[in-house]
Amino acid sequence: MRYIIFILALLVLGSVTGVDAHHKDGHDKGGKPGGSGVTIAIVEAPPFIFGQQINLNVVGNDGGWIRNECRQSGSLVYAQFNRVQSGGSSGPFTLGPTPSWSEGGASCTAFAFTKFLERIKKSDTFYEVIPIP
Repeated sequence: MRYIIFILALLVLGSVTGVDAHHKDGHDKGGKPGGSGVTIAIVEAPPFIFGQQINLNVVGNDGGWIRNECRQSGSLVYAQFNRVQSGGSSGPFTLGPTPSWSEGGASCTAFAFTKFLERIKKSDTFYEVIPIP
């Protein structure tokens, strides 16, 4: 249990400081998800608007974790971990504001992790958040 808390603390610290040491390219050429057996889908329909809450439906990762993060001009402005519940739901994830993200759009990615916080490659889901109209 201490190990999981320590890892979560490191990941949160990395999020706060903008360090993203665990990020690896989990995609085939062209940014398309590969075949990890885990899929992540956003329950709500686009467009995704700054300040909105979203929920994710995750197949193949019960008991695991989802890290949802957003970037503006390449800088990390938001990161949140939520556990995947039995049945595959994860969320809600609130798309701003944060101390680093007070307004505007962002490019976001949801990443899957096992229950032991090991990154599941080729499971990423990309989406865009637009500013409040």
